[in-house]
Amino acid sequence: VLHLSPVEELAKSHLYSLVQWEMENFLDKWIYRAKLLLRGSSFNQQARVDLVLEYFNLGEQENKLERAIQEASKSPDGSHGKSLDALKKELLQVEKSLGKMRDMVEEVLEQEIDSIVSSEGLYVGGPLNFLRILFPPVDIRIEPSPRVLVVSPRDRIEMIDGILLEPGITLKEMEALEDRVFKEQNLSVLVEGTGGVATYPAVISPDFSLLGTLTTAAHEWLHHWFFFQPLGQHFWDSSQMTTLNETAATLGARAIGDRAFTSMTGKQVVRAPEPPLEPLA
Repeated sequence: VLHLSPVEELAKSHLYSLVQWEMENFLDKWIYRAKLLLRGSSFNQQARVDLVLEYFNLGEQENKLERAIQEASKSPDGSHGKSLDALKKELLQVEKSLGKMRDMVEEVLEQEIDSIVSSEGLYVGGPLNFLRILFPPVDIRIEPSPRVLVVSPRDRIEMIDGILLEPGITLKEMEALEDRVFKEQNLSVLVEGTGGVATYPAVISPDFSLLGTLTTAAHEWLHHWFFFQPLGQHFWDSSQMTTLNETAATLGARAIGDRAFTSMTGKQVVRAPEPPLEPLA
């Protein structure tokens, strides 16, 4: 039934449209991939890795410039070094460079993850397994990830709904929405950020490092893959099944992301050991 829930009605001016996302991005990714196949790529493996590393270095520069602009905005007299106009001009150039590089960077990251999961035999399965086809193909889009409005009853901790919101919603708008849902629907609510969403292609936040991007991309791809397995098909059966899916995707993504990162950079990933489980009473 095409209707909005009472909470969605309250949030409708900030809702994130999955339909619009798919229309704007699904075909674009495959058209770009087709162009690459037709014209071929002059990049060797090292050049592709260098491009990715340059992209993430530029991303760090973008973050520093944004922070510098915030500081300069507080003291427009120029006491923080470069003028506000100069910082904004520099930021614009960095953003343009990132935009030009994004499609190829996404393609390289997809192929790295594709290589890892293919080596583990995560093919389409069933009677077609002998074809050794990876399905669904790894597909990501690096751009601001939507926020999520988490809804819970007031008398217990239980997520009863998660509504995607525009990534650009302001802090003031988030607080106003939380307050309105609390008062009008008598529900506990919280607006949180997301690092990624398993749309297709998956949305991956640009705020991550290379390792974080690989891990998040692998996490969202595992949700895609689970969708065609019994585990993913029962995602919404209960909170326990949702937790099981998320845990499996998190653990699998760490292994895939670590291996892809090492393959690209030659550096080993050292993670802190997991705390031991408490014995059952």
